[in-house]
Amino acid sequence: MRKLGIDYGDSRVGIAMTDELGITAQGTETIHHSGNDKIVLKRLVELLEQYSIDTFVVRYAN
Repeated sequence: MRKLGIDYGDSRVGIAMTDELGITAQGTETIHHSGNDKIVLKRLVELLEQYSIDTFVVRYAN
């Protein structure tokens, strides 16, 4: 199982994910959303369908 880190900003969201063993984490991608949360939610659903994620860590920066 993997852990997913979400660094939520006003116009961009950074995504990081651990390896399958949960030992290391790497920055995966940046989602540019310009305030449209539907874009972020759609991408998160895609990641959930693709990977086995058991933990979310969310950081909100405004």
